[in-house]
Amino acid sequence: MADYTVKSFDEMEAMFGGFMLRARSSLGVSSFGMQVLNFPPDGGERYPNHDHAASGQEEVYVVLRGGADF
Repeated sequence: MADYTVKSFDEMEAMFGGFMLRARSSLGVSSFGMQVLNFPPDGGERYPNHDHAASGQEEVYVVLRGGADF
């Protein structure tokens, strides 16, 4: 049988007034980071422009509702 965890967003620990949900710890993930970001309709000014080139890390964004410009 497959080993997996299913949780709704309401079950995940919220940070920064609900802007960020800690998906990694909520789902028991240990090999990579994972968060759910709830950007407001005005463009999400609270999320700073940043770059991971020096650390070699990558980010993947999946839009679940609405639209986004990167």
